Amino acid sequence: MNDRFRTPPFDEIQTTLSRAGSLSQAAEVHGLLVGMYCADQSLSMHRWLGVLQQELSDVAALQADGRVQLESLFTATGAALADETFGFEPLLPDADDSALDERAEALGAWCQGFIYGLGREAADRIDALGADAREYLEDLREIAQVGFDADEPSDDDETAYAEVVEYVRMGALLVHASLAPRTTHDAPVQLQ
Repeated sequence: MNDRFRTPPFDEIQTTLSRAGSLSQAAEVHGLLVGMYCADQSLSMHRWLGVLQQELSDVAALQADGRVQLESLFTATGAALADETFGFEPLLPDADDSALDERAEALGAWCQGFIYGLGREAADRIDALGADAREYLEDLREIAQVGFDADEPSDDDETAYAEVVEYVRMGALLVHASLAPRTTHDAPVQLQ
């Protein structure tokens, strides 16, 4: 894997936020970042950190190592979104370390962060998105509300979760491409 795409692990970002006293999830913070990046592909790290500080006032208490973690997340996310090989992945808990209900909750938080970041930065352009991208945003609103409640998740539950994560991943890339400044050679991206 290219080092430009190497995001800090979910647990490290969550620990960074927790040390700063934040109640926000790493997934929500990453969703916010991706939504803002989709809206403004020249987004600066300073601007994103400013929004974090404004929206999550407790982020101001970040230690130097925490700021480095968030800077690394910012850089890797921007590179992954711009990558033509679709290297982007939403920042979510690892399946080996987290139960399915925790991962589903984090996915919902990621979706909420994405919707907020995109709406904050591109509310005036959302209606101009193609039908696939607008449908994706509606789906994200529903995914953000879904919970998972089972004592013993089945293989089918795990498969369904993986499929939803893949849909969220590809949809974010669709929105990113849809809002990118166009050149005459660009073809629109479509969700399958």
